[in-house]
Amino acid sequence: MSPVRKCRRCGHRHERETAPGVPTCSGHRKGTSPPAPCLAYPEAGGKACRVHGGATRRSKNAAERARAELAARAAATTLGLPIDGLDPAEVVLGEIAHLAGEVAWYRIQVRQLAADDVIWGTTKQVSKQATENPGTDITEEAHPNLWVELLGKAQDRLLKACEIAHRMGIEERRVTLAEQVGAMVGETLRAVLADLDLTPEQAERAQALIPVQLRALAEQIDPAARL
Repeated sequence: MSPVRKCRRCGHRHERETAPGVPTCSGHRKGTSPPAPCLAYPEAGGKACRVHGGATRRSKNAAERARAELAARAAATTLGLPIDGLDPAEVVLGEIAHLAGEVAWYRIQVRQLAADDVIWGTTKQVSKQATENPGTDITEEAHPNLWVELLGKAQDRLLKACEIAHRMGIEERRVTLAEQVGAMVGETLRAVLADLDLTPEQAERAQALIPVQLRALAEQIDPAARL
């Protein structure tokens, strides 16, 4: 469980001593100077208790939005068990591949939105069944669609992963590894040729062909090797 961060206003953690790590209401108790944290638990899915606005329609809408975001992320993310013995570089590269797939998936969802739904939609619905004119009041306003927001966040995470890979020098490591493997293959081929008892002319011809064939093989494995 992650520790509760200190409040910027009061400097305390909004949590009970009997339940550290479990956040309480983000509000503050009245009549306290300096302000003291409210120790009531927030409304389900929200950050504030009923007294400090957690029961308002706006807070409930925010809580619903947070739950919808978690559900959408769960649909795009596969959770697994920890795996020991992984190379950090491979982990970063795997994360980049995963995030790239996540970004692509969110882009598909965004493309399916109508143009108006991208920045405009329903943000509030109030049911009035016990009034003289029963029905539902619907409020629509400009606001980025959830899929658009998730796409932007995924893109930010992908860029950060790419920056980490650059700082780790993963490309340089790959080049070095490729050079080492190439040298080993070359030495192995030369050892095999030495055991074949070739004539001087044949040995000279083979020595000239080995680098050409190794270069062709590298280009098949990695097209970037042509550069």
